[in-house]
Amino acid sequence: LSCCHAGEMHLWNLKTFETMKALSTKVAVRCMVVDWSSRRVVTCDSSRMSLWTVDALSKVQDFDLGAVGEVSAVALQWPRGVSAGKGLKLWNFLSQSCESFRSRIEAPVLCLAVTWFEERLVSGAADGTLRLFSLATRQMILEFQGHRSEVLSVSLH
Repeated sequence: LSCCHAGEMHLWNLKTFETMKALSTKVAVRCMVVDWSSRRVVTCDSSRMSLWTVDALSKVQDFDLGAVGEVSAVALQWPRGVSAGKGLKLWNFLSQSCESFRSRIEAPVLCLAVTWFEERLVSGAADGTLRLFSLATRQMILEFQGHRSEVLSVSLH
């Protein structure tokens, strides 16, 4: 599955290298994540987060980001998700609720990775800092400094 700035989403067949389904999202997609086990997709543009089904590529629901602001990264394990931008938000898509992480982060969060089973999240920020959080408490556990510029990608194992 891929999305682009031109507002298109494509579901690809990697055996034939052809598009199986395509649709217009009508706006530039800044980030996207797929939870293959639940067959759901979350996309984010400048003002909303959208929930989709993989099989039909049909939109289920929009969530207005409002004060959350632009999202730079998102993670999903149905029914929960995490978004990153001006801070970190934990979403529950079933109850349609959103909770902020309790740690104040000054620099924009540019990337994140989650281990859902261990309830841990690591974020990378524009100030070059990595932060480890508990999903259960939404509090920072550790802060790592060492990068001389913004952290653009992280991974957890």
